[in-house]
Amino acid sequence: MQQPSKHEARASARKFWFFCVVLAVSAVWGFAWADQLLWSGDRTNRFLVVASFGLVALSAPVGALVRMQVFKRHWVGQAVTPMGFVRGTRVFLLVELTGIVAAGGLMLFARPPVSVFWGYGLVALLVLAVGYPRGIPMNTRLPEFSISHSKRL
Repeated sequence: MQQPSKHEARASARKFWFFCVVLAVSAVWGFAWADQLLWSGDRTNRFLVVASFGLVALSAPVGALVRMQVFKRHWVGQAVTPMGFVRGTRVFLLVELTGIVAAGGLMLFARPPVSVFWGYGLVALLVLAVGYPRGIPMNTRLPEFSISHSKRL
């Protein structure tokens, strides 16, 4: 398979990111209107809501960890190859999207009011916003973060 250019890789990753955002918005909207039963507010339901928010929040660091592992395989010199960038971004977004959909399904069992679903949707979109592909790992001029030990206090 031919390596895409940096511009093509960034454009492909951004298209996939936009697709995931649209899918997440559709899923949240569908979950919010799928079940209109009254919120009983018992302990089990509250636990399911908190667990689903935790699942969404946990999907971001897990996705970032998996993305870094994919980037390691495609690291050349001081940058990630464009193909590695596309693969890593797709894996990251799929992990986040899986967490969002799984949490929404878990929340359906709790049957919260619609306003809780919209809060969940906001958290889901914030988690996806973290994964916006800017293409920084493909740059060869990365900043050096080192501590100079030349001056002692």
